Amino acid sequence: MTELIVIDTGCEDIAGKIASGLSEYGEGFLSCGDILIRSISTLKEMTAGKPDILVLTEDAAKSAQESTVHICCGILLLPGDYAADDSKADTDIFDADCIVTYGMSPKNTITLSSISEESCVLALQRELITTNGNMLERQEIKVKGGLRPGSLLAVAGALLILGQKISDINP
Repeated sequence: MTELIVIDTGCEDIAGKIASGLSEYGEGFLSCGDILIRSISTLKEMTAGKPDILVLTEDAAKSAQESTVHICCGILLLPGDYAADDSKADTDIFDADCIVTYGMSPKNTITLSSISEESCVLALQRELITTNGNMLERQEIKVKGGLRPGSLLAVAGALLILGQKISDINP
């Protein structure tokens, strides 16, 4: 079973949107009990153990800089602005096997190259290994819009890491 934890201090229900994406794009992934998705609001709520995927939303990243908790995880998906800010000492807080960044900077692993209300173009800037062991090559993917850019990137990034084909929009 794959465990995905979303740390979300905001009100956008990123975990729920990831679960909806799995239902929409996955082929029986949720019904087989292959994944456990949990949402928590602070790092202090992390229980012992090492989740396979930890998603840090933009709002949660802002509060994480004040944390004294040490977190271990497989893949850490977090805003690139947070990862790039040395004053936040993310290496002291997180111990991850792999770090994937998202945001509007071209330095992030996952960014947006085009934005509109109905659809956006997500740019995967580097190769990415999914939880099922497949390699995603650098590419652009047209996805549905409707969320703030950071939220869209967090949801899409989690779905990509889980190995989901996230576009059903014709280019």
